[in-house]
Amino acid sequence: MRRLADTGRTAWVACGVTSANVDDIEEVVADALCWGARGITFHLVEPAGRALSLPADTFLPQEQRVLLYAMVALLAAAHRDSIDIRLDLLHRETLLRRPSLIHAGQCSPPHGAEPARTMPVLVMYPDGTLLPVCHGMSERYGVGRLGEDPQRMWERFFEGTYPGLALLGGGKHWNGCAPTSTCES
Repeated sequence: MRRLADTGRTAWVACGVTSANVDDIEEVVADALCWGARGITFHLVEPAGRALSLPADTFLPQEQRVLLYAMVALLAAAHRDSIDIRLDLLHRETLLRRPSLIHAGQCSPPHGAEPARTMPVLVMYPDGTLLPVCHGMSERYGVGRLGEDPQRMWERFFEGTYPGLALLGGGKHWNGCAPTSTCES
């Protein structure tokens, strides 16, 4: 990894967090810094896929997840000038099964809904682009850009983009949202 970084290529570290390594994340960050990584993403190992065969005590209980969140936030603040540190709190398989856990729980947001309650997870790219849910989400589902009029941005998003976002998931209609002329992807 150090050689990649020395050639100017961007390298990231992905680290699955279990009960066996949760106490070592500070060391993992220090190693990633030494290796020249641009960033590190921690993600919780969940009982899905290959991890289904792991012992139950491998997976972090809720209390440890909260402490992990706090630790990653502190590490990210302490190293913000040298490395990008992130934490994925939900496993991608969980999100694929139930995307309404973090976004677009209804086909259309309730009248007068606050944007932060309807779309609690936003990712901001360095150019100011705002995307829902996670890094790498298609710009098709973009909210807008920093500097836009917030009211217009949210109105455009809720009227044009949100209904399609609500229907993500292989054509499944979440929370009973049936496709209509105003609610199609």
